[in-house]
Amino acid sequence: MNHMASDSTSRGEESITGITNKTAGDGGDMPPEERRNVVLEFMAEHGIALPPKAIFRGLKIERGITFSYRTVQTILSELEDQGLVARVDKESLDEGNIQPIPEDEAGKRAYYMITMDGRREAGASNGD
Repeated sequence: MNHMASDSTSRGEESITGITNKTAGDGGDMPPEERRNVVLEFMAEHGIALPPKAIFRGLKIERGITFSYRTVQTILSELEDQGLVARVDKESLDEGNIQPIPEDEAGKRAYYMITMDGRREAGASNGD
């Protein structure tokens, strides 16, 4: 039996997964503060630790972002500096533990997870 991975490759149409690919409504001119809020809201909605590339891909699919992967990385770094997301050790996640990465291991690959302060801020930016 031949299964297609997707029944649509066009943006704005529903795929076989039931997720509608979003188109960017801003034409790529989203202001920096709005970009930050989009990333924070995405993290709050998903509530799980994700690697930066998965966050970027999810934002492209679910929010139709047009800004770059590098911009997402920069936003995540800024959110971490503000205590709104935390870098967590991916090996610890395999054990079912959430373990922040110590500052002396800053170069270590990590997953990002929203903090309670980040959830509060995401709710405030949503008007909740």
